[in-house]
Amino acid sequence: MAARCPSPRSGNSALDLDGAALNRQVALLNIVRRINAQPSFAVLLEDVAKLAAQGVGARFGAWGTVVSGEQCHLTLARVDAQGRPPAMATGAFPLSAPTLEAWALQMGQVIAAENFGTQEPRIDRLLQREGVVGGITVPFHVNAKPAGLLGVYSDVPRKWRHDDVVFVETVAHLLVAFSARLVAEEQLEAERQARIDLQETVNAIVIALDPDGRIVDLNESAQRLTGYTLEEVRGAPFCSKLVPPEETELVEGILRSCRNESFTNEYAGLLMRKDGSQLRVVWTLKLLHNGQMQSIVLVGVDRAEQFQAVEKLRQMNAVTHNAVGALCVGRKRAQWPLASDKDDPVASPAGNSQSGTGNSMVGRGDNTPPDPQSARTHAGLPVPFRERRASPRHPYPYRQSIAPIVDRRMPDAVDFSPVECRDISSVGVAFFYDRVPDFTELALEVGSRPQVTRLVCRVVRVAGVEHQGRKRYLVGCRFIGRCKREQAG
Repeated sequence: MAARCPSPRSGNSALDLDGAALNRQVALLNIVRRINAQPSFAVLLEDVAKLAAQGVGARFGAWGTVVSGEQCHLTLARVDAQGRPPAMATGAFPLSAPTLEAWALQMGQVIAAENFGTQEPRIDRLLQREGVVGGITVPFHVNAKPAGLLGVYSDVPRKWRHDDVVFVETVAHLLVAFSARLVAEEQLEAERQARIDLQETVNAIVIALDPDGRIVDLNESAQRLTGYTLEEVRGAPFCSKLVPPEETELVEGILRSCRNESFTNEYAGLLMRKDGSQLRVVWTLKLLHNGQMQSIVLVGVDRAEQFQAVEKLRQMNAVTHNAVGALCVGRKRAQWPLASDKDDPVASPAGNSQSGTGNSMVGRGDNTPPDPQSARTHAGLPVPFRERRASPRHPYPYRQSIAPIVDRRMPDAVDFSPVECRDISSVGVAFFYDRVPDFTELALEVGSRPQVTRLVCRVVRVAGVEHQGRKRYLVGCRFIGRCKREQAG
């Protein structure tokens, strides 16, 4: 076995020590300069191996990198004292090979020898072939795993001073530190790019703030919706730039609570755009910190369309409520029995409808067919004529359920089928049907099961229309009564 880390050689003159120390000082300075230039690790490793050989006056500089944790790729460069480009030779050996370099990598031991000789383990074949006799081999590990080696070698027997060994080992540690920094920077950059890609992919507003609530970053969606570029708002307070004055105090309180992490992580508010308009946004807050809070990330979803839909639904529900309420006022409203109420009297709708000048959809009584001069009939049903509804109608693009009324008995739950409504008013409703209806009265379920309201309707008009690319029938009905009790199957 080769000797390891020999003691400093005695008997050197002061001039020799000063000259060797100067060489190492110059080499170390050049190495630090190369590290500060931040080249790729492969380029730096090559440069450092050559500079280390010059620093100790060695004939060869060698460097190796471990690939896939199984094999080391080794390069040997002959350092020319005249400054000519070094001649290089390359090779590879498995970490399980019976060589001195493989053993050093596995054990993490520094090897220094005046003459490797013929003792086992032998040096790698590449070193033998190039005439290496003695040298210093320093392995380095990253994350407790073999990562590579740094070596300086001579082609004649040479006693290595302790200062030489320490110098080469110090240089190797600098490489490890630089490698670890490169790995960390690459990971951070990969995470940053992945975060950017994710932010640009999702259709959401993403705004990053510093702990003081100042804008650090905006994703593409945020820039598009607000009208601001990142350069226009970077460093500006979020509350004064993107929050309307009426909500500034609320949002400032939410952001302040983030500092002690006792905060509401979701709230709905307004986002002020560059042109002065506002968006309704549901915000989710997330703290990103490393030991201490670093930034606040707000992820917002534009809910303007949802709020509009909810408001429209609220209006439609109000119209339906008014229609139901109108049917319940007065004793002249017809009350229809449920299918199971066999003993309840059946009230005739005759005489209970509104007059031709009231809110009728056809302008005539319930039991009086339209004037043949103003409308045609089909199977006893009125067909298109000029609309005369006095009550305002509202769009009602929702699916509800209907069932024909046969023999004046309320249908069972299984008899109902869905239809697509078009509009609704306080006195009637219109829906699309696939054929000319063969019934004159029907039950309409308004709402969603199990909470529905059943209304009794009479068909007052049928019009052939083109709907969604096919021929359909628009059926207009008037409310004529309400069930005594509602049920949902």
